[in-house]
Amino acid sequence: MDGIAGAERVKNGILLRVETPSGVKEVLFGFGELVGMKINALHLLQYPQKYLCDPGTREIRRRHGNRSEESAVKFPE
Repeated sequence: MDGIAGAERVKNGILLRVETPSGVKEVLFGFGELVGMKINALHLLQYPQKYLCDPGTREIRRRHGNRSEESAVKFPE
């Protein structure tokens, strides 16, 4: 899975710019495809850096970042 450099709304869906080891590739996903993958299109447009994409398999998924100890919510004992 590769990082997404940018996302743009086009007539037929969302055009993603994906940073692959061989360079930047543009991949178009229709709104129906995104719904089928349970991807929120508006969130993808606003925060493309929070997603990963595999242009070969045409798969998108949320990037899961680990929270550091400092940013984690701490409850009193």
